[in-house]
Amino acid sequence: MNLADTEETHFLRVTMDLGMDRLPEGVVKEKTSGIASGRTDSDAILSVLTVCKADALLTPEGKVALKIRLVESLNHKVPELGVKDVYFTEFLVQRLIDVHRP
Repeated sequence: MNLADTEETHFLRVTMDLGMDRLPEGVVKEKTSGIASGRTDSDAILSVLTVCKADALLTPEGKVALKIRLVESLNHKVPELGVKDVYFTEFLVQRLIDVHRP
């Protein structure tokens, strides 16, 4: 996805697992993979990620702040998940180089 940088174009590729204090109703404990795949939770995540800037995400403090914002957004928009933490399993920030720019 594109990040909010205006000076240069940056892309973020992130995969995450959610630490939840309870399973949503109707989910079997052995089959929890992919439970956070609805439109509401995707929107909660994307609304946080798309306003981030690359420089902030490249620092340890920036990643911690991002985790906090993700937990807050998910618990606001999808409270039934009871998200307590976010665990990044893949985190890549890439800069697009414009060869036509002086």
